[in-house]
Amino acid sequence: MVKSNGGVTGTRNSATGLSGANKASGMWGLPETGLYVKESNWPQVTVEVTYLVVAGGGGGGGYIGGGGGGGGVLNSVVYLNKSTAYTVTIGGAGSGGSGTGQGGNGGNSVFKDQTSVGGGGGGGGEGLNGISGGSGGGGGRAGRGSTYGSGTAGQGYRGGSGNSGTGADGVGTGAGGGGAGAIGGDASGSTGGTGGTGYLNGLTGSNLYYASGGGGGAYNGTGGTGGNNPVGGNGGSGSGGQQSGSTNRGGGGGSGGYPTTGGGNGGSGVIILQIPNNFTATFSAGVTSSLSTPVAGYKTYTITAAGGSDTVTFT
Repeated sequence: MVKSNGGVTGTRNSATGLSGANKASGMWGLPETGLYVKESNWPQVTVEVTYLVVAGGGGGGGYIGGGGGGGGVLNSVVYLNKSTAYTVTIGGAGSGGSGTGQGGNGGNSVFKDQTSVGGGGGGGGEGLNGISGGSGGGGGRAGRGSTYGSGTAGQGYRGGSGNSGTGADGVGTGAGGGGAGAIGGDASGSTGGTGGTGYLNGLTGSNLYYASGGGGGAYNGTGGTGGNNPVGGNGGSGSGGQQSGSTNRGGGGGSGGYPTTGGGNGGSGVIILQIPNNFTATFSAGVTSSLSTPVAGYKTYTITAAGGSDTVTFT
C-alpha cells in the first residue's frame, strides 16, 4: 500500500536491474525507487543491437604459398544499456608475404566484449606453414613440408593443403585460405586451391559475403580463385595475377606465384550495427561510419575504421 508521503508499507518490492531480469513489478513509491536507483538495481532502458563483427583478412603467402584466411566473424543480437560507451575496433589487413615468406595475420575487430580474430596468413612456398587465425591460412606447396593453419571455433575454418608437385611443372602448388563459411580448397595438380567460402549476411540491405579465403599460388599453372572473389583475392602464377582481399570485407589475400613471388594483402574488417529507429548511435572522434535505413523501423550503422580506444554510445 502506498502511504501519503510516497513511501510503501509492507514487504519490500523486488527489483532486479543490471545483474538480473531487468524488471520491477508491483507498486512503487518515490523513496523506494530512489533506494534501488542508488544501489544500481533499478531496471535500465536497454537497446536491442544486432551486430556483425568481421576481422581483417590474412595476407597471402609468397612464392607458391597458401592463400590468406578470412577474418573471423561474429553475428548475434545483444541488449545494451543506454548512455554507456562500448568499445569498437576495426581489424586491419594482414600484409602479403614477401619472397618465400608467410603472409601476416589480419587484425582483430572488437565490439563491446566480442572479439573476432584476424585471419591467418598464408603459408610460404619453402616450408613455412599457414598461420592459424579467425580462418586459417592455406598451406604452401607441400613438397617443402608446409601445412595449413587452423580456424577459430565459431568464427571460421582451416585452410587447405598444398601439393608436392603432381602437376605438369613438378613444383607443387599452394592451397586456398579458409573462409568464415568453409574450409579452404586443396591444391589440385598445377592449380592452386580455391579460397574458402565466406559468410553471407544482409544487414546492409544487400546479401554480401564477408571473410572469404584467398587463393593458393602456382608455378606455371593457374593460381587458385579467391573465395567469392573479389572478397578473397585470387592466387598468382608465373604470369602474376595475385590479388588483395576486398577492403572492409575481411577477405584473405591471394598467394604469389613464381617468379612474381609476393602475396596479396588481406582486406580490412568491418562492424555493422542495427538498432531500432527510436535510438541513435554516437561514435568517438576516431570512428569512420555511415548510416543507412535498409530495414523499416531500424537504423544500420557501418563502421569502416576505428582504433583500439574508440567507442559507440546508444541514446
